[in-house]
Amino acid sequence: MKLLFTKPFFKNWPIASIAYYCMHKNLLSVSINSWYKYAKIFNIQRKNYRKEKYDIGIRALKPNQIWHADVSAP
Repeated sequence: MKLLFTKPFFKNWPIASIAYYCMHKNLLSVSINSWYKYAKIFNIQRKNYRKEKYDIGIRALKPNQIWHADVSAP
């Protein structure tokens, strides 16, 4: 399991994706919780790929204050 965590091929993969890949290829059949447990034991950190939160966009204060039309081609 530690070898799979450290392979360059899996460098940017989330832990759950590595686990499902191994289950699909019959390399290792271990539950997802065990993968997270051993990642914690091996002190393996993964990047957090959450989307950035954006500021609130244009907001109308009353009806018909702002209109929008989509003019893109179908």
